[in-house]
Amino acid sequence: MDCVSHAIMAAYRPDALAGTRVIGRTERAPGLPLVTRAGVDEDTLHRLRDGLQSAFADSRLASARDALLITGIHQLDDTAYRRIDEMENSARAAGYAEIH
Repeated sequence: MDCVSHAIMAAYRPDALAGTRVIGRTERAPGLPLVTRAGVDEDTLHRLRDGLQSAFADSRLASARDALLITGIHQLDDTAYRRIDEMENSARAAGYAEIH
């Protein structure tokens, strides 16, 4: 189970975790990106980013963000996600089963 799912279960359904334990942790890596269609124009992209920033700054949405365990948003470039590929390659080299 990934750490986000585990944290949500611990917060809202701790009984579902009864009899389980954390046996290891991976290195930190970026979460899933927010994406739009390929070829989106710069104006639309700018408006999408502004809308997301506004949602994260809106105090009226704080309880929704808290409930989802979302503490912030960061704009990352594609190179930030290379870490995930590096982690997968290391796992394969160490003989772990295929990662999906």
